[in-house]
Amino acid sequence: MDGFKTITKSVMKTTAAKLGMTPELYEWAILEAFTKWCGKYAHNNDQLQECLTNQRLFNWFQAEYRKLEKEFEWLTAPFETLKEVDYKMCYKKCTEKIFDIYPKPLIEEIRGYPVQKSIPVSGIKIKFNQLLN
Repeated sequence: MDGFKTITKSVMKTTAAKLGMTPELYEWAILEAFTKWCGKYAHNNDQLQECLTNQRLFNWFQAEYRKLEKEFEWLTAPFETLKEVDYKMCYKKCTEKIFDIYPKPLIEEIRGYPVQKSIPVSGIKIKFNQLLN
C-alpha cells in the first residue's frame, strides 16, 4: 500500500496530536482499522489476504475513513482544551462507522461472486464495455 496519499500530512499531524499519537503510530492505527475492517467482510483466510492486498479496496477504505475523520475534525475544531481521552472517544465514535459500510462490487469480486457485466435498460441489455466505447 502506497502510504496515505489521500490524508494530508497537516491533517495527520493535527489528528495525531489530538489523539496523543506520533504520526507513525497514527498510520499504524489506521492500518489496524483496515485490517479489522477486512476481517469483518472476509469469509475465510484467503479472502482476508486478498482484501488486505487489494489496492482498490485500500483506496476506497482510505477515502471513506477520511470522510469520517473530517467529521471528527469538524466536531472537535471549536474545542481547543478538550482532554485527550475526550478526543479519543469522539474519534472512535466517528470512525467506527466505517465498519457499517463496504464497497459491495469489490467485496463480491474478492469473494469470487460473479460481477454483473450488463444492466437491463428498457428491456435491452447493455454491456458495460459498450458504454465505454
